[in-house]
Amino acid sequence: MRRCRQPDALLASDLPRRVPDPEPILVRLAATGRWLYTLRDGLLLLDPSTAAWHTLITEAPRSAPRQQEAYPAYPFLAACALRLAARETDPADHPIALLRRTLKRLDAGEFALLQDELPAAFAVLLRRHEPPPTAAGLYTLDALWQAACASGKNTMKGSELIC
Repeated sequence: MRRCRQPDALLASDLPRRVPDPEPILVRLAATGRWLYTLRDGLLLLDPSTAAWHTLITEAPRSAPRQQEAYPAYPFLAACALRLAARETDPADHPIALLRRTLKRLDAGEFALLQDELPAAFAVLLRRHEPPPTAAGLYTLDALWQAACASGKNTMKGSELIC
């Protein structure tokens, strides 16, 4: 199982190539109601169901600090994430494609790429008067905070913030 390289799925697996009859597994997977799947080019592409996306959005982490100076490594990305996190977009209105892409970048630790992509995508949504992905901001702040704590670079002098 790995991050899917295709834009329309979160995860990919070579299960169909490794298991002679994957059908029973796929039936059980579909029965959970948490995953949608597609078989393409010998791969199983998985994406959360609408209900699972709703859960990922409503249960996005909210414990990361909301101060810009907590994120010195990627200040532009942090500024964008803070603006996104400050908004309250209904889970049904979240742009799932952008949230999916954000989660993939965060999982891969591709903060520099996300620092270019997320603000640009946010700007497009604002120009179109479309709802922004609040959860993308929350997950980004959480990942930046965890990375700062892991590297020991959460250097907010005189702050109470502790990893």
